[in-house]
Amino acid sequence: MMAGLLMSDFVCYCLGYTARDIEQGVVANNRATIPDEILSEKTAGGRQCGIKNPGGRRCLADVRRVVD
Repeated sequence: MMAGLLMSDFVCYCLGYTARDIEQGVVANNRATIPDEILSEKTAGGRQCGIKNPGGRRCLADVRRVVD
C-alpha cells in the first residue's frame, strides 16, 4: 500500500488506483485511460481482485462510476 493512503482510498486494488488517479488521468489525457489499463492487465492475467479487493469483486464498474 502507498504511504498515506487507506485501503478505502483505492478504487482498483490490484493496480493501486485511487479516484484521484482516475480523475487526473482524464484531465491529463482528455479521456479515461485507466479503464484501458485495467482491461489490458485483465487480458494479461495480472488482476487479483478476489485476493486484493476487500469486497472480493472486480473494480472496473467502480472505476467507470468515477469516470462518469
